[in-house]
Amino acid sequence: MLGEFAINTGRGALTLILGAILYQETGGLWAFALAFLSDFIVALFIQGIAGAAVDRFGPGKVLNLSLGISSLLLFACWVLISQLSSTALFIFSLAVLLNIFRPFIRTAVFALLPALFSQSELEKANGAVSLAFQVGQFAGMALAALSLELGTHGTAIFTVLMAFVVSTACYLMISAKYLNLRVRSDVKSKIISWRAFTEVLAHATILRGCMIGSVDYALIAVFNLLLAPVVAHNFDNLSRWLGILDGAFALGAILAGVFVIKQSKDIGLKYRYSLLAHVSAALLFLGYALQWHAYLILLLVLLFGLSTTVSVVMWNTALQKSSPEAMHGRVASVKYIFNTLAVTLAIACVSFANEQSFLVATYAAVTTAAVCFVLAFVLMRYRSSHSLSLSRES
Repeated sequence: MLGEFAINTGRGALTLILGAILYQETGGLWAFALAFLSDFIVALFIQGIAGAAVDRFGPGKVLNLSLGISSLLLFACWVLISQLSSTALFIFSLAVLLNIFRPFIRTAVFALLPALFSQSELEKANGAVSLAFQVGQFAGMALAALSLELGTHGTAIFTVLMAFVVSTACYLMISAKYLNLRVRSDVKSKIISWRAFTEVLAHATILRGCMIGSVDYALIAVFNLLLAPVVAHNFDNLSRWLGILDGAFALGAILAGVFVIKQSKDIGLKYRYSLLAHVSAALLFLGYALQWHAYLILLLVLLFGLSTTVSVVMWNTALQKSSPEAMHGRVASVKYIFNTLAVTLAIACVSFANEQSFLVATYAAVTTAAVCFVLAFVLMRYRSSHSLSLSRES
């Protein structure tokens, strides 16, 4: 939890610092957008390699190496920008380089939990990690704002560096204690082969986990995309509402983490949480379109954050339990590739609709949530007699 809290504090801080510095020095959003576009490109081309590396060398070794290199990159950037007046190029380059190692880190963390906990404890562990993630994001944004206000760009990057160093130290201690994290798989493939891809998706639970989990992330992305426009149209462009709406979602996500920890043995694969997430998203976006009362909007945001987080944790746990130990990395890679594609498609559709008007964008978002609901409902009835044959091979 401390490792996840620290690294997400660093990421949350870096996101805000990156946006502030690049906008200040370039006067536009293009550099910020390109930095995040690199995450999409990297996810498509490197995610498969990350999954195979985790399966082959173990999550501990991959995680420690990736975090160590990321920390060294942050240290080098901190030294450089402390000596320079113009820092935009170095900050942009840092963001792109860190995006290269992000698939390795998140895939290794996904495979790490099943190596540490029994299946009966796995859902509780995922809930704890989700809680640490949300609190870390909050802490990171607060630290970034404070460091930018009171210090220099170098101070802000040093804050991110310290967060990554703490996370690296935590995972090094875990690897030193649990030697099984270094166990290698006998699987020889270095990337996701088409056969591995089709074998993974032929398993009913894994197919549901990849697809339903992906549309959950797509709806979260649409929610974030519409934050600024809805504040401008429905809340008199008062900046405080950005924090209020985002805070309501984070509060719901934090409550979800606590709920999963308390009720982990009773949750299991209950589709109502996923369906509730999609219904609450549709109602929320409809509320944007019809300009419902602010208190009702906040309640829907809270419900959306809570139900979506429970759904994400539930399906992550299902994927970890359903996939063989030697394939955790590649299953995670399939999942994250699906996430990337679903988020990109949803963002593209709603962004295109927003070119017509904000009202059209909100109805496009409602349609997206409805499609997610139908997809989840259809997948609930999907049954497959096909076993995961690669588990025997592994």
